Amino acid sequence: MRKYLSHFSALRYWGFDMAQQYFKAEMDEKNFEQYLVLNPKYRFNTETAKSYLCIKKIPKSGLIINNGISVVSPELMFLQLATELNILQTIILANLLCAYPNGPLSKPLMRKERLSAFADKAAGLYGRPKALRALQYTQNGAGSIMEVFVHLFMGLPHNLGGLGLQGGLFNYRIELDKESSLALKQKNCYVDYCFPKIKMVYEYQGEYHNETIDQDSSRIMALNRMGYTVKTITKTQLYNLNKFNQLIRYIAKKHKKRIQIRTDNYQSNFLRLRNLLPRNEDN
Repeated sequence: MRKYLSHFSALRYWGFDMAQQYFKAEMDEKNFEQYLVLNPKYRFNTETAKSYLCIKKIPKSGLIINNGISVVSPELMFLQLATELNILQTIILANLLCAYPNGPLSKPLMRKERLSAFADKAAGLYGRPKALRALQYTQNGAGSIMEVFVHLFMGLPHNLGGLGLQGGLFNYRIELDKESSLALKQKNCYVDYCFPKIKMVYEYQGEYHNETIDQDSSRIMALNRMGYTVKTITKTQLYNLNKFNQLIRYIAKKHKKRIQIRTDNYQSNFLRLRNLLPRNEDN
């Protein structure tokens, strides 16, 4: 009998650190291994393992034998988890799978293009419609869980609880001019989240921010000199509702966007998105 590690067991296996960190509670709740089987006669359920049947055609790249272990690919895992998560959680998962957890120059474990290509071929599989919808709001290159939330609050459409701003990019590379390059002793500067067309930069500053005040100041001055506006976003601004509303008004003003919400889903999904912020951790 061939059985493949699947769902949250596959997430545990593949080692997507940020996704594992964010979905730890969901993974802990599944205190049994999850497996995919391809034939009804191989279905089983025990105290320590549960099987999921799929008799539909799975793209060839969806099933893998890696070092003797049978496991679904990360792309198929994404579709499977979409069946267990709501749309906002699925969007978060997609962005975390495509993150750069070790910095902008590190090699990502997954890219949006691979998830999209697999989902396009996976007609009829459960989770596909939600996965495809989530991928509309997914980008490569997030450097932290909190950067993903900055992206979602700004970039999601109103009916999903966001401001609907388009054009934001994770870990955007800015090529420094000669003066800024000399000041920072580097040729390029990577910023957390940038809207290049209007030269607006957002930097998330967590509790354990790595750079000194002097380094931050020099970096901001260099970017200002090149015409970029830099706004630092703190954890408190995201978690405190009053401060968050002030931040939203600032962002709307900078982007010359009137806050006119014409969908009944905005408030409910905005609150759901806030409730999905990580708790009691610096991310």
